Amino acid sequence: MKTASSPSALLLFSLLAALLFNSCRNPVDPTDNFRFLQGEMIPNTEYFISDKLPFSGIDATPKVSPNGQLIAYRRLNDVPRDSAGVYILDLTTGQKRLLVSDLLAMLPDWSPDSEWLALNIGQRIFKIRKNGSNLTQLTFPTRFPEINYASLYDGSEFFPAWSPDGTEIAYQYNIDYRTGKGGIYILKADGSQQNFLQHRLLFVAAEPNWHPSGEGMLGIRGFSATNITTQFPVFSLKTNRTEKILSGTENESNASAQYSPDGTRILFWNTQGIWVMNSDGSNLKRLLPTYLSRPNETTVEGEQVGFVAGQASWYPDGKHIVFEQLRVTRIERTPRGMSGRGTFVSGFISLRKLNVDEAITASNL
Repeated sequence: MKTASSPSALLLFSLLAALLFNSCRNPVDPTDNFRFLQGEMIPNTEYFISDKLPFSGIDATPKVSPNGQLIAYRRLNDVPRDSAGVYILDLTTGQKRLLVSDLLAMLPDWSPDSEWLALNIGQRIFKIRKNGSNLTQLTFPTRFPEINYASLYDGSEFFPAWSPDGTEIAYQYNIDYRTGKGGIYILKADGSQQNFLQHRLLFVAAEPNWHPSGEGMLGIRGFSATNITTQFPVFSLKTNRTEKILSGTENESNASAQYSPDGTRILFWNTQGIWVMNSDGSNLKRLLPTYLSRPNETTVEGEQVGFVAGQASWYPDGKHIVFEQLRVTRIERTPRGMSGRGTFVSGFISLRKLNVDEAITASNL
């Protein structure tokens, strides 16, 4: 039996599933200058929604290369099907190019030398050089010997994360309840371990993120039908056990936990905003709310909507983050009684750079 799976963090964007986007070719609003959004704008990253698309969300998942020269991101909502996929933006020239043309290409992560990207294409993990060559499949369908009947189960692997020394890639293997297998695994980055049974299970969690030392790893745990609060187990590769569990915010599906480049802070996201805390779980601060409105902004059912902030990741300097922003400029409701009633939004999606300490000082959120 084939099990359909999708990465848990992407499900967090179901809060945007009712949004249908239409055309917006306006330039970036020069007055869009919230006091705690004074971070430097990444050049040439604004792209505009060009059609009404159902069940859209913010899912660019931007990642800056360790050398600070390139940014990889997923582009989907505003482009034709044959232009969807993972893109690379050169931050020195502003040039963008399509690296992997596939509607199901997502979740890119850089190798430590900035030469390769690991990413998902559908349920499988691949790696590819930054110039688009040497696309290599790393995970494959597996039939387990303990299942003694014909099985069509082919597993699913998501959230590849390159080790700091470049030799291994961690990933989330979605649980198969017939075998009990599932959790965070690691494989050799050279592609020599094509059999899942050669991979090493570290611990039961999701969305792996390496500590910069290579000696530890963050995960996410707590997704269930009855528990919406997720926490971050900290696994030690030296002791081969979970040493502690960190809390995010209560009653939230906290996701995308990432160590800062120096390992002193953790960045994460939930439906209430973008957050940062010390690596021991102390000094929790919200950098940005998920939603923010301004006076005289368009309202929907009495609520002002200015922008929606999505996934974020660290800049190599450890002082900044890059995050996804949906800028809403106009909202309209489909009249009652019409087929497909919902919300139509005009706006654009951009990637922004934000100074973490300045945001903490200025936002007071």
